[in-house]
Amino acid sequence: MLRALGASLAVAALAGCNAANETANSVARAGAKKAVNQVLFTQFSAVDSTNVVPFTDCVIDNANGYEINRLAQNAIGGITSQTVGIVTTVLKRPETGACIAGTGLARALAS
Repeated sequence: MLRALGASLAVAALAGCNAANETANSVARAGAKKAVNQVLFTQFSAVDSTNVVPFTDCVIDNANGYEINRLAQNAIGGITSQTVGIVTTVLKRPETGACIAGTGLARALAS
């Protein structure tokens, strides 16, 4: 009986940790999106308010955890050359290019 209770408590604790991690991840991603938007608007003339969301989503979806956290910190502390470097690095990844191409933006920007 005590083992079952202990196991139940462990599962509940893990579920609570998982929920907290998901919340923290969502907050970091939201902050990172703000930083990415700012970089895209200032560094890439082909990106404007009508097409920034798919670019931003592709960058965020292809950034690793470290990059997301750095971008989120820069959204608060201000955009730096490091922020631009992270966004540029992620944009150069084949997966990011495929994501952007999948949105149809590449064709729209080429015309």
